[in-house]
Amino acid sequence: MESHFQYRETGWKRVLLTALVIATCLRIWIGPVTWEPQAQARIPDAGKQRQNLVEEVRQTNVLLTRILNKLEGGTFNVRVEGTDKHE
Repeated sequence: MESHFQYRETGWKRVLLTALVIATCLRIWIGPVTWEPQAQARIPDAGKQRQNLVEEVRQTNVLLTRILNKLEGGTFNVRVEGTDKHE
């Protein structure tokens, strides 16, 4: 009778130890569980950034070319006003 009680106690300890080992393995495999939101960093796409930069430079060149053409060949009406306006 004494050996049967000792076997039950040892069996319960084995079950507990096995459950703890399985839980530890699952935690290592899944990763740490947190209830707080975490910031996720994205890896920047250098190629996409460079492509956007080149596109912006092209648009700037087009606008500057339009301004230069207007300044070289256009006619402007200029009116000079003083800083003191009398009403």
